[in-house]
Amino acid sequence: MIDRTRWQQLSALLDEVLALPPGERLAWMAALRRREPELAQQLEPMLGTAYDDPDATEVHPRVDLFEQHLAPALIGPGEADAAAPAPQAGQRMGPWQLLYPIGAGGMGEVWLARRADGLFDAQAAIKLLRSDLPAAGLAARFARERAVLARLNHPAVARLLDAGIADGQAYLVLEYVAGRSLTAHARGDCPTVAERVRLLVRVADAVDHAHAQLIVHRDLKPSNVMVTASGEPKLLDFGIAGLLDDGEPVDTDLTRQTGRGLTLGYAAPEQVLGGPIGTAADVFSLGVMLFELLTGELPFAPRHSPRVAIERAVLHDEPQRFQAVLGLPAADTADDPSSPGRPIDAQRAVGDLEAVVAKALRKEPGERYSSVQALVDDLQRWLSHRPVSVRRDDWRHRTGLLLRRHALLAGATTLVVASLSAGLVAATWQWRRAEAAARQSDQVTTYLSELLASASPNRHGGQWPNVLQLLDSSRKTLPDKFNDDPETKVRLLQVLAETYHGLSRFDAAFPLFDELVDLNDRLHGPDDARSLLARLGRAGAWTAQGSFDKGVAALEALRGPVRERFGPQSAEHCRLLRALGGAYTRTGRLPEAEQVLDEAGRITERLYAPGSLHWLAYQNDLQVLRTTQGRFRDGLDVLMRTQPYWAQMPLEQTDLKHTLQRNAVTVQIRLGEYEGVEERITALLAEGDRLRGPGNEWSMLLRGVLVGYLRQVGQPARALAVADDNLARTLAATSHLPATLLPLRASQLLLRGQAHAVSPAALAADARALLAETRAQRQAMGYPRAEAWIDLVRVGLLLDDAALAGEALALLKTDAGLNLARDTALLSRVTYLDGELARLRGDLQRSRQLLQQRMALFERIAEKRVVPAWVASLDLAYTLVLLRDQGAAEALAQAASRRPASLPAGHPLDAVHAYLETRLAHGDDTAAPVRARIAELARIQQRRADDLATPGRGSLAGALF
Repeated sequence: MIDRTRWQQLSALLDEVLALPPGERLAWMAALRRREPELAQQLEPMLGTAYDDPDATEVHPRVDLFEQHLAPALIGPGEADAAAPAPQAGQRMGPWQLLYPIGAGGMGEVWLARRADGLFDAQAAIKLLRSDLPAAGLAARFARERAVLARLNHPAVARLLDAGIADGQAYLVLEYVAGRSLTAHARGDCPTVAERVRLLVRVADAVDHAHAQLIVHRDLKPSNVMVTASGEPKLLDFGIAGLLDDGEPVDTDLTRQTGRGLTLGYAAPEQVLGGPIGTAADVFSLGVMLFELLTGELPFAPRHSPRVAIERAVLHDEPQRFQAVLGLPAADTADDPSSPGRPIDAQRAVGDLEAVVAKALRKEPGERYSSVQALVDDLQRWLSHRPVSVRRDDWRHRTGLLLRRHALLAGATTLVVASLSAGLVAATWQWRRAEAAARQSDQVTTYLSELLASASPNRHGGQWPNVLQLLDSSRKTLPDKFNDDPETKVRLLQVLAETYHGLSRFDAAFPLFDELVDLNDRLHGPDDARSLLARLGRAGAWTAQGSFDKGVAALEALRGPVRERFGPQSAEHCRLLRALGGAYTRTGRLPEAEQVLDEAGRITERLYAPGSLHWLAYQNDLQVLRTTQGRFRDGLDVLMRTQPYWAQMPLEQTDLKHTLQRNAVTVQIRLGEYEGVEERITALLAEGDRLRGPGNEWSMLLRGVLVGYLRQVGQPARALAVADDNLARTLAATSHLPATLLPLRASQLLLRGQAHAVSPAALAADARALLAETRAQRQAMGYPRAEAWIDLVRVGLLLDDAALAGEALALLKTDAGLNLARDTALLSRVTYLDGELARLRGDLQRSRQLLQQRMALFERIAEKRVVPAWVASLDLAYTLVLLRDQGAAEALAQAASRRPASLPAGHPLDAVHAYLETRLAHGDDTAAPVRARIAELARIQQRRADDLATPGRGSLAGALF
């Protein structure tokens, strides 16, 4: 028979060894034999296959020996006969069926179980509480505590699913987590200090969430944290946590009966003494875990020390200094499989992190961090290279300890030296800081005075200047200002760059962002947080302006450094993920966009409330992805989720509100829901021009939406008028960025052809000149070059000019930067153009094959009756009619079924459909009924009199847009 004291030692050791990967248990047992041979002898037979098979993937302790040696020691006299029988595989615990044991510890056994009542398929870990716990009376307590613990809803908390009594056996049903312990994960996958700090932050976030629900864990330790294969931690054993009632710690019946809930080495002093337990106990345990992750050792007593030595050290000794621990040979910690090992850059922990750990490990609960969130805040400050809140406090604390140890000797000396030194240092520091602030204030005041003085009408031809003119004046004079005060110049550059970005004046914003990045690099280095934020701002501007390939390259390079500096759950990391997800979406990398935006969504839900600025912006990012995936209705539903918040958005969020409204109109147009669209666009344009000034990028994009709408409803002449106005406004605003200007010119050129506002010869000449210009500017254009080349291919098809269309199409197909193999949406459009070009060249079989591939895309999307699908189906039908294919009639019927019901009667595509049906019936274009259809199509298109001979093989003279 094993006495209770020995059982407590064995239980703790059993917990420790079972937390190790199977392959490390032999070494652990060998070390225990050398250190505590008697304990090793008693523990070894209890491990069963968990020890015998180092390659085992599951833990199977010897249940029979557990029952034989341990359970009798825990059952009082006269209770053994009443104890519940040993559990067996296949036994039911409520709706759960036991499969096999996967662990054992001080609480009892843990079995893997599966749901057996047929409601759903799931696995869980069932903790069978020790047989010395009388089942009578536990049911009511389970019901109470189960309801409280159900409030725990955090991704890093393994949830308590159920609890109950079955055949006299009390059990807890816990979420089953497959993975490795925190120790094993840190040793294998977190070699640096920063990675380990971020890992602990995620664990601490879960603990903080539990504290907010008035639940204390009480037994935080590495073996109670599992890390999944994806690197996400899961905190176990909240099923035995203590609860807080009205802010006071309460030792609940369940907690008392299931054990004291502590592991020496990680337990706070008040737990060792059996005193009241509050949230400060979890803060202490997190401090121990952080110390261990940063040094490879425990803070108070060496690992595997006797229980008495550990208790004495926790109660009376100060934690070891980092420098003393790190001065030990690395092998002293690296060879112990129960240690996470030492990080490769462990010296980084000396200083601020040591002060954070010291604060968490104070003996008195009231001297520790006031909450887990306060601990997390300091760790986030360290990750973002900001001063931690406790560094000075830690210095004062250690000085106090020193003075208490040498009070008589240190008293007088400290008083004199400290007074003189502190006074001199403080006075010098304050004088220098005041002098720098005064100099900076004088310079800024002078600069603003000159700027405001420039607002005089006398300097602007008798007219009062607007804000944009003042900004332009400021931008032009800034290069000669503040050269002796670069920090002030950085601040002004940032304000100007972000202001121009907000006004969609990217021509002015980009040079400012470039200068801001260069200056931050020179002042602080490229890895500094300020430099990273400057790069992030520039990459976001590239993406917003349409240079998606540049944005992707920059954001991918920043992803690791931003996560490293600011943390995986930070606002800065979320901002990067949203920008990267948007850039992936626009470049057709939709699976990657889905993954990145899903991660950003989880952070957004954690950090921001519904209706807040960042929450609304994320919804907009998500709808762009949905519509790009062809899920137009889902995209509109996401936008409509934001509509209740539009009216209450503050003035400073007007830009986002307008963007949400613009995108809602855009998606409705794509769905063919045209009611009131033109009026809403006109009202939004008036607001956009008023707030942002003439020629701004936001209004330019919205005018492009209006152009698309007018083309869809069959009004090419009006569409051309809007496009002409859009280009003129952009040029008047001196926005000459190739990425903005050249796609606008290509779109205008196509519209001029579709409206037949220029002769075919002049149109061809202009298109070839623009094609040469876009080829020369391809790098400066960024991803928008694809849109320009697509429109130039269409110009060639409209003119039945195979050479022009082929030259532009070749640029699209051979441009490695466009990643056609990955951008399925762009590839589908290129395939469509290729199919039209094959028809123009007379290769009707290839045309059919390519246009059928295009139609396959529309078969996969939910919305079948949208204009692009209607156009594509008519285009395929055209090729089949020319082939006299027996499927032509069915293709025309399919095209009719795709006509959006909301389109007005007399649409040009109705004339296309009528022409194709008549030609199919008569066989060629010479029959009189067919000639009449061609004339009607030409009249609707407002084609020139000399252009009536043929409908056009490329795109029916632009009718198939």
